[in-house]
Amino acid sequence: MSNGNNSIRSINLDEWYQSGEGATAVSYFNKNDDSIMLKLFTGSVTASNYANREFEFSKHVEACNVKTPKALEIVSANGQLGVIYERIKDKVSFSKLCHDNPEKIEEYATEFAMELKSLHCLKCDSEFFTGINETIKRCISSSKVYHNLSKRRLFSFMDELGDEQVCIHGDAHSGNLIKANGSNYWIDLGAFTYGSHWYDIGGVYFFY
Repeated sequence: MSNGNNSIRSINLDEWYQSGEGATAVSYFNKNDDSIMLKLFTGSVTASNYANREFEFSKHVEACNVKTPKALEIVSANGQLGVIYERIKDKVSFSKLCHDNPEKIEEYATEFAMELKSLHCLKCDSEFFTGINETIKRCISSSKVYHNLSKRRLFSFMDELGDEQVCIHGDAHSGNLIKANGSNYWIDLGAFTYGSHWYDIGGVYFFY
């Protein structure tokens, strides 16, 4: 079903129903096939760039053996491009699990930590993804919030962390790990990259 750079198939939106809406895309479920979902990008010509970039990004994440809903195909509908994904049915986030079962928070926290540790054991494609050190250093360099001494100290600390070639989620929290039918999946991998696993751990600490 995947197409990559092959011809893009047109689909009929009458066969889908809207399930959600975000800043750049609208999501749909298929009326006849509950194993797939559609993320249709909206707006200007940049929508085509979004679709192609997200499809390629998702395929490279998948190639790193990360357990996440698979990107299946780039499609066209009503003049807009979108991506058809594997739909994970009966899913529930770890945030929801903790909310509904407060007596099991420690159990879910341990399971979350083990999933994050497993992610950090996976080697990342450093030729496709930009390392987090490079990305953050670029942001700090252009920032007007930090003075030069603070920037130097931050860069020195980042150099001490190193630049591991392992996968990091980039936005690891309990809302971005879902459970379905006994399996766990990472979602919202838009900040996925490689680098020191301490960035994810620091992010979890900051989030909670």
